[in-house]
Amino acid sequence: MTSPPPVKAKHCVIFEYSPMLTLVQRVYKCGRFVGRKGEHLRLLERTLNIQINIVNHKSSKDFRQIVSEFRNQNSNSHLNDLWVLITLNNDNDGLEKIKQSLENAWKGIDVTTRAKKPRSARIVLSSSLGPPLKSISGDTRWKPKKNTKAN
Repeated sequence: MTSPPPVKAKHCVIFEYSPMLTLVQRVYKCGRFVGRKGEHLRLLERTLNIQINIVNHKSSKDFRQIVSEFRNQNSNSHLNDLWVLITLNNDNDGLEKIKQSLENAWKGIDVTTRAKKPRSARIVLSSSLGPPLKSISGDTRWKPKKNTKAN
């Protein structure tokens, strides 16, 4: 009988949001950290040789339980911050170096979004179209028909 693979230790990393950020800016920053279709996370996983799991209310029960145990151990709960679980693929990798690399990637995200220019409506004046091809008054379709019945 084969034994199950050894369970790798998961380490919790908390990325703090600045208290001055709005909800929209927090969502934007988290989205930039993850990247389009998770590209940035996959790049970090490949370069640092780790596995990254972002924990939120949609995460698996096991991940949420790990985070809740970590919260119970620490006095600062950081409820509104981004919780990330990392798993080292190689045990000899430096955990502190990996955490620092992730922290640098998090802090390097600029949340000041550019204000979009308001679109101005293009108004086309009828005089720029030129004279009408046919006068409406000369068109019989626009005039009511005369009663031509003879009594």
